[in-house]
Amino acid sequence: MSWTSAILTSPPAPLLRGEGSKNPLISLLLPRLLGEGGWEGEVCRTHVVLKAEGIEQNFWLLTQHSVLSMANSHPANILLVDDSPANLKALVATLEPLGYNLITALSGKEALKYLLQNEFAVVLLDVQMPEMDGFETAKLIHSRPTTQDLPIIFLTAIYQDLSYIYQGYSTGAVDYLLKPIVPAILLAKVKVFVELFQKTAILKQQAKLLAATNSKLEAEIKQRQIALEKLRESEARFQAFMDNSPILAWITDTTGRVLFLSQSYLHKFKLLVEEPIGKFIFDLYPNEIAQHFLNNIQKVAETDRVIETIEVAPRINDTFGIFLVYKFPIPGVSKQKLVGGVALDITDRKRMEDALRESEEKFRQLAENIQAVFWMTDIHNQQFLYVSKAYETIWQRSCEDVYQNASAWLDAVHPDDRSCVELELVEQAKTGQSDKRYRIIRSDGSIRWIRDRAFPIKNELGEMVRIAGIAEDITDQHRIEQMKSEFIGIVSHELRTPLTSIRAAMGLLNSGVYERKPDKSKRMIEIAAIDCERLVRLVNDILDLERLESGRAVLEKTTCDATDLIQQAVAGVQAIAKQQNIIFDIHATEAQVWAATDAIIQTLTNLLGNAIKFSPANATITLSVQQQTDCVLFKISDRGRGIPADKLEAIFGRFQQVDASDSRVKGGTGLGLAICRSIIEQHGGKIWAESTVGVGSTFFFTLPKNREQVTGDRLQGSGELREQGSRGAGEQGGKITTDS
Repeated sequence: MSWTSAILTSPPAPLLRGEGSKNPLISLLLPRLLGEGGWEGEVCRTHVVLKAEGIEQNFWLLTQHSVLSMANSHPANILLVDDSPANLKALVATLEPLGYNLITALSGKEALKYLLQNEFAVVLLDVQMPEMDGFETAKLIHSRPTTQDLPIIFLTAIYQDLSYIYQGYSTGAVDYLLKPIVPAILLAKVKVFVELFQKTAILKQQAKLLAATNSKLEAEIKQRQIALEKLRESEARFQAFMDNSPILAWITDTTGRVLFLSQSYLHKFKLLVEEPIGKFIFDLYPNEIAQHFLNNIQKVAETDRVIETIEVAPRINDTFGIFLVYKFPIPGVSKQKLVGGVALDITDRKRMEDALRESEEKFRQLAENIQAVFWMTDIHNQQFLYVSKAYETIWQRSCEDVYQNASAWLDAVHPDDRSCVELELVEQAKTGQSDKRYRIIRSDGSIRWIRDRAFPIKNELGEMVRIAGIAEDITDQHRIEQMKSEFIGIVSHELRTPLTSIRAAMGLLNSGVYERKPDKSKRMIEIAAIDCERLVRLVNDILDLERLESGRAVLEKTTCDATDLIQQAVAGVQAIAKQQNIIFDIHATEAQVWAATDAIIQTLTNLLGNAIKFSPANATITLSVQQQTDCVLFKISDRGRGIPADKLEAIFGRFQQVDASDSRVKGGTGLGLAICRSIIEQHGGKIWAESTVGVGSTFFFTLPKNREQVTGDRLQGSGELREQGSRGAGEQGGKITTDS
């Protein structure tokens, strides 16, 4: 049974007492009404008449008996789950005569998806299925609050052992049927659960309708009781209250004529007359303010309801105040309508609220515009109260995700870091403080390093009321720290190697073991000298590279002739080339480049030096300059041993050699090509290498033709390089300019 109801405070037709049959819904509600305040009532088919203290209140109840329509509003869905389409087809054929909605699923996962979308009366579930069997599926179904009571009937032709039957019932199933299944039995069982589902739905709807009706009746009765209490208040008691109350209080008639003002009112407001009683509000205030007061008075009189509003009025100290005002109707012994009012001076509070609102807006703008994520949680259940928009940029997830589920923040943490973060969160909940670093995996698969710092927010008593924090992306910083660590390790090794050799040679000389062996002594001195030179080159290269990459090196550029640059570089290495009988084959066209002369000569010298070192005796090194559309291309080719393909990019890194022994045998520092790349890139060009092992290598680099093609020029000069660092005149000065 169900009853659909609606309540009207005034009946649409004359009340006919004693007609019609008793309404079951009213019979249910009347005992509650009769138990509150001595109410008594007469009930007919559509009306309830309630009386109290001589005042009669009519309720018009519209009811409709609608069991059938309610049942139809809850159609029965039955979920059939089997990995065999043939089995599903047989089940559908068996159950079709019942006329229910039959939904089929070929797997447990598909069944779970349907359960999220629809409400089902019963589930017929096969036990044996791939990926997720029936037992696992049933456990997942009953683990969800919305489907924890859903009836499940297992169907199986294989798992007929008692242990499986026990397992099926342990998952919460209501039945375990073995195939072949008798259709009549299956139809009867399904029909029972469908009827139970429909009856449950009807009962829920009935309870909802009854609760709504009861709530409306109680609200209406309460409102009438309040009205009756106001009617019982005596004018004398009300007058005494207003006379002795510190609040600002007054009474006027509907035309705005003043009948009463409390003493606090007279002490707060600056009035235009000394005797305000009996005067109109236009006599007490400027017209604009008085008109606003009168509009509110008339609104109360017209609606007979209390209104809440904000009014501005002049105060006794010649300032304008902001007042929270309540105006309300006052029933009197005569037929004249009166309006009363009370006011609270909220000028200071309004000012503080505006200041707070402005402060919150500034904070919001700050939080929304910084690159780091600002967040805030409560201290009880760690729910997020605020997460700035930077979260969506760094995490590539929606802020709504963490508002709805706080664990979504933790879900993005790298699995290797999650346990540590969870432990730190436990400690954070106790103290409100933490400083943790962890990795997150973003939706595109990229990994970012995060530094997440938390701090407590306390009230005036020193009690922690919130936990706030800042999470920032430190991926680049972490990468730089790793590079620094690696660089320091490599540099320390490279510096120690020649120093160790020098120390050993000097130690042997100092011990006197070679005093009578001048050839050995000379050799030790030569070894020390070679390693000293290597150490000086290493230190100079490190300083040059750091100045270039830190931005402290200023390359003063001018228009240069490309052929002149090559000839100067060749002249600088000619003596070394002659020792191996190496010649240079230069193919240069007329080309002008915008470059720092000494820096490009240094680049060419480094590349030529490498070509000489790795070329066999009597070889030829080819140099060429070619005009390109928007740049000039330099090429240096040798006939050396070549570079493996996997090393062509790595050789431009710091301390990278094709063969680790090259730094000892060839005398290189491993920084020459890194310096070349930095110089060329600061010119706005590119540098790369091509090579075939056993045939030779070619190094390419480009330079811009004119100044307009260079991005980021910082200084125009004579084309030479200034040295403002701490290096002495004898340390190859003039290669790199440092910006002090």
